[in-house]
Amino acid sequence: MLGREIGNLFTKREIGKMLDIHVKQNLLDADETDIMRGAMHFKAKVVASVMTPIDQVYSLPTTTKLTLATIRHIYQQGYSRIPVYHKDIHDIVGLIFVKDLIFADPAEETTLLHFVHVFGRGVHRVWPDSTLGDVLQAFKMGRTHLALVHDVNNAGPGDPFYETKGIVTLEDIVEEILQADIYDESDQIDADVTRKNRLSHRSYDTGVDRVILDDDRTKKLAKPEADALAKYLVASEPVFLTPDANGVPLDVAKVSNLLSQSHLLEFRAQDSPHAELLTQGKATNGCVIVLQGHVIVSSNSDSSTKRGLWSLFGAHALLECDAESDVTVDLPPDEYVRCVRVSRLDFQATLFPMNIAEQPAVLAERRLEIQIHQVHQDHNGIHHKPLSPVFHSDLDQSKDTDVPYTLDNRESM
Repeated sequence: MLGREIGNLFTKREIGKMLDIHVKQNLLDADETDIMRGAMHFKAKVVASVMTPIDQVYSLPTTTKLTLATIRHIYQQGYSRIPVYHKDIHDIVGLIFVKDLIFADPAEETTLLHFVHVFGRGVHRVWPDSTLGDVLQAFKMGRTHLALVHDVNNAGPGDPFYETKGIVTLEDIVEEILQADIYDESDQIDADVTRKNRLSHRSYDTGVDRVILDDDRTKKLAKPEADALAKYLVASEPVFLTPDANGVPLDVAKVSNLLSQSHLLEFRAQDSPHAELLTQGKATNGCVIVLQGHVIVSSNSDSSTKRGLWSLFGAHALLECDAESDVTVDLPPDEYVRCVRVSRLDFQATLFPMNIAEQPAVLAERRLEIQIHQVHQDHNGIHHKPLSPVFHSDLDQSKDTDVPYTLDNRESM
């Protein structure tokens, strides 16, 4: 024959028989052949055979208020994505990602309906007879790992209506390819349990619980909170894109590490009534970021305004020596306020790190000496109100609202 020889062609059934022969000859092990079989056949399977029934899915109504108790309960469930329904479970209007709850201020008691509208996390819907191949392609194209399975209910004398059957996730499809269950660290491995709720990846961090419970022992930011705050600062505050010694702008990882090392400030109503966090015209050696509660911002020319979650003050003080505040930040007398203070010294150390090979404690001691010296300079000849840590610092006031749900591109976080 002329031209290119086609060679031998095999059907999937024949390939399966060849795999059995290779296993008997110890050329392939059972796990390898299972994955090969799964990769050949998963596309033809339908969603109904792998989905999690809706009655096993943890969901919440839109009227749920994000109070401190509710946020804590959601975190303790360990789920990463939670469907939100309006009238009933068949009227799912969106999803909330648990990582987004870091933007919620428990004091505002925001409803889940408002939260879903702000983040705009819709739900991809598929039919029970949709194939896993089509769903996998939708997951790859739609930047989502979860789909809602719905069907038309024609039973009864009334008009047909959509009803929710369950959910299917990327993990379900991967399990069909691997031909094995994927267990999270918190899943109970039981031979009698053939299907777990694939809505969750349980990775609850006790550090998050400390933040939610307002544990006094928590004097440093927990990693989830530091990561979320770092993403916001890098996206919205130019100072946190300052180039380092190599000319490379700061990234989320470096800013998160900086925040994790910074000190938390806590002000309680019974401890520091009418205290000033920052005073107009006074020098500062760092910036302050509000993590919980509200502060009152005022200046000589403007009336006072209330600023809330993730409000940043004194950003320029991270780059300038002897920076002065152009506004005054008061603490409300009847509200708990929690802030993180980033010092200029730590910020500059992030930009220009020092390598002390033999005695790493020297840098920490030096930082403490400089901080004590700067505190003495700030307080020299100035009478301060007792019972509260007063930092005379410059505020970089912006005109942004104190509503903490105005970020762009949250889907990429």
